[in-house]
Amino acid sequence: MDERFQSCLVLGVGLDVTREELRRRYRELAREWHPDRAAGHEQGRREAERRLRAINRAYEVLEAGLTDPWGEGSGSLPAESGHDVAAWTRGLAERSHGGGEIEAARSLRERALRLYMEGIVHFGEHRWREAISALTRSVYLVQANPEAYLALGRAYRRVNLPAKAEAAYREAARLSPDHAEARYELGETHVALGDLDAAEADARRLDGPFPELAALIRASAEHARARSRAPLFLLSDNVHILLSDNVRGWLV
Repeated sequence: MDERFQSCLVLGVGLDVTREELRRRYRELAREWHPDRAAGHEQGRREAERRLRAINRAYEVLEAGLTDPWGEGSGSLPAESGHDVAAWTRGLAERSHGGGEIEAARSLRERALRLYMEGIVHFGEHRWREAISALTRSVYLVQANPEAYLALGRAYRRVNLPAKAEAAYREAARLSPDHAEARYELGETHVALGDLDAAEADARRLDGPFPELAALIRASAEHARARSRAPLFLLSDNVHILLSDNVRGWLV
């Protein structure tokens, strides 16, 4: 995936972001994910450090694009105005042999990014099906977006479609194997689907870097096993009948 596009996803900004907007968003996220806020919680601190590294890298990429959109030392743009994305994209297309293809690809990514951000807004406002619609269209346009698949999986969980959620989480984990949230939510979804072997495999992937998340998956799996072993109670003619394991098989 184009690094500028990926950086926009990390920071939650558009490709036409101005320098002022970029700096404001960077400061917000840097405060939110500062490792000191997770003091005393080792797992949370490691995740915060990972997020902050991604935020710093995304800021560097987008800031460099504002200063030197050609990547060729072509000079700086006005300090606070941002730059005209459409203008420099057209220039890049004109300077290349495949100008039309570059413009089309950029247009596709811009649309995918808008749909992703639209889906996140819908999700935040509990409009699950609208979120699913926007996020599905986003990943159709640009498949290599683990954050969109993660959000899509969460939306599917909210409307009780665990099989579809599992497929979305699995794709997020494939695209970003070290993505702890994707792996954890995949494991919990495997528990919900009754695939406890797959859930244990997810837990093992988290054992080293995120043992607390692995423990949560295992706790959910054990709870699911306990439920499956619990006696059944049937209400028939106002009489509660306890069915033990050795008589369940008699029922047709």
